[in-house]
Amino acid sequence: MPWSRASGGSRFAICLSSTSGEAGSTRARVTALAILRRLPIEFDFDQGIDEEALLGIARRYRLSVYDAAYLELAQRERIALATLDSALAKAARAENVQLIGV
Repeated sequence: MPWSRASGGSRFAICLSSTSGEAGSTRARVTALAILRRLPIEFDFDQGIDEEALLGIARRYRLSVYDAAYLELAQRERIALATLDSALAKAARAENVQLIGV
């Protein structure tokens, strides 16, 4: 799962998921990715995922494994999470993970 580091050294996880069926969600993701590509962001594809924690988060908050992976990443790396997904944001708050822009 990717984490991002802005040129200033701040680290945060970015989640581009949304509730299925939202109008324009594909276009919004494409636009968000295009914006991100223009930013001075470095991606790290760490394979140190704690699978037990990941599945526990998914079950506890009824998240997809995909969404739970962002929360697990934020916890493991002790970084903030940026998401507009309300269920993921609620789970992050419950887990005391800092949210950006929510």
